[in-house]
Amino acid sequence: AYLRGSVLSIDSFLTPAALFNLRSLALESTTFWDAKVGYIGSYLDDGLSSPWLDHLSRELQERLPRVLKGEPLLQAWFYKYDSEPASRGIKVHADLAAVNLNIWLTPDEANLS
Repeated sequence: AYLRGSVLSIDSFLTPAALFNLRSLALESTTFWDAKVGYIGSYLDDGLSSPWLDHLSRELQERLPRVLKGEPLLQAWFYKYDSEPASRGIKVHADLAAVNLNIWLTPDEANLS
């Protein structure tokens, strides 16, 4: 784990089974309605849901009580990016949240850097 100020970075945060389930949900979801230049998005409040995502939310609450402090899951999203090099995706930004958890699902072998 790497902690800098209020930012914590953890590699291998999910078990292989949990990662498989989350990747499968992202790859098989049919709720990608938000089309932008270079990527598409799917959102919890626009159809993205699954019992597994609910389970993950409960597990995180149980395992990270000091971090999440009982805050409920209010939003979740997946983005799929175009594989073209010119496609840069979403610009650096901050999401308005008491706690913000980002999970990158790209397999290591697909990372170009």
